[in-house]
Amino acid sequence: MAAVFIEDVTSSLGYARTYLLCQLLIALGQITLACVFPLPVFLLAFSPIGFGASFNLALSNVFCGRLGIRALGAMHGAYSLGAVANPILVALTVGNTWSGYYLLTSVLVLVSGLFAAHAFWSYEEEMESAGPGAPSRTG
Repeated sequence: MAAVFIEDVTSSLGYARTYLLCQLLIALGQITLACVFPLPVFLLAFSPIGFGASFNLALSNVFCGRLGIRALGAMHGAYSLGAVANPILVALTVGNTWSGYYLLTSVLVLVSGLFAAHAFWSYEEEMESAGPGAPSRTG
């Protein structure tokens, strides 16, 4: 679903606002999970999470792909950090309540969204000033 809309959303909002929208969608879903609603609402909460994450990953792949294969590899290698940290965070928060995990991750998502928006705020202007014949770093 996100692949159909990403070009239109990015061209109208720009990279910074699209990243912020992605993170807000993910946080909205996680806050909904943290509120411990009934099962149908719980299941529907994964829709904005998936939609925001797919936009985020697509934009990140395009950006790191332009930087070169090393940056793309580093980005995908960073998933291993999440694979290690996620069970540890869950184990630490399950002792109190399982919904606390979703509150913690929603705060992390919102903070990273602010950093992404700040980092990409003038991305389009920088790409335009580089010009179409500017060399790209490939690796």
